[in-house]
Order: sequence, then structure tokens, then C-alpha cells
Amino acid sequence: MSIDATGRAVLVVACLFSSGWQKEVAAKSSSPIRIIATDSGFEAPPMIAPGLRHLLFENRGTEIHEAMLVKLPQGVSAADFVAAVKSGALFPKGALDYSGPGLTSPGESIEIWLTVDPGQYILVCWNSGHATSTAVHPLAVQGGRADDPVPNESPSRTGILDRTSRSRLSSLRGCP
Repeated sequence: MSIDATGRAVLVVACLFSSGWQKEVAAKSSSPIRIIATDSGFEAPPMIAPGLRHLLFENRGTEIHEAMLVKLPQGVSAADFVAAVKSGALFPKGALDYSGPGLTSPGESIEIWLTVDPGQYILVCWNSGHATSTAVHPLAVQGGRADDPVPNESPSRTGILDRTSRSRLSSLRGCP
């Protein structure tokens, strides 16, 4: 059986798409949401869209920091949350831990993919009492859902987290 030029072109395109080439291109063209930790708080956008988000966490402080996302209950502000923690509440009632970039040494960075639902959140660092001494960062999750693409390579310090499996790093689709 002979295959003409058109047939070969269709076969090449089908092979490229089935090998994950389109994901690799999409992942390289997508910018992660940057969260920067300092010893006095966070630099991060005030709002992101719901869905699977690609986060890049950079620790520019002199101490170990993390950026845990906490979904606040309706009617509770960031100031209310901090006041509850300062008064001794381990985790204020109704708040939901959505996880986030974990403990990271000074000068290091970590990437994760995290699924977030619409609502009002804060970024908080729980390390060594930072939640009571370092400013939290309010973060609104609103708008239309749009998932960020996941990488097509096996990362060493990345993972996908969601509320139902926040305690484990999941294998990225297509990775060994």
C-alpha cells in the first residue's frame, strides 16, 4: 500500500498530537501565577480565576516560608481570620485549607498546580508563628473557570493538588 503526501502529513500530525506535543507547547506559552514571599508578607495578584491554576512560589525572605491558601467562610475577612488565630484558634471555624506551596528555603522556588473554587481566600505562612506576625494576603477567586495546562515532563519539585487530595502530590498526566 502506498501513502501519498497528504496521507503522510495527516499521519505526522496525528502522531504529534497523540504524543503530547500540543500540551508541551501550551505549557511553555502559559505563564504561572507568581507568589513571592518576603519576611514581611506576600507579593501576589489580588484576584485569580477559578480552576486548575499553575502557581510559582518564590521565597525571597531570609527565613523558611510557605504560601497556604485558606478559603474564608462568607462574611469573614482576612482581619477576622488573623484576629482568631492571634486569640488562640488553631484554625478559625468555617475556614477551608486549600493547601499551596509548602515550606521553601530562602532563595528557593517551587511550582504547583492547584484547583481553586470561587470565593475569598488568604495566603498565609504557618511556619514558626508567621501567621500571627507576618501579613496575610487577601486573594479573590472569581470569574470564568479556565484550567492552566500541566507540563508534559516529570518535574522534581512540582505537583497537582486539590482540596480532595491536598495531602499528596499527584502524578502529572502523561508522566511515568
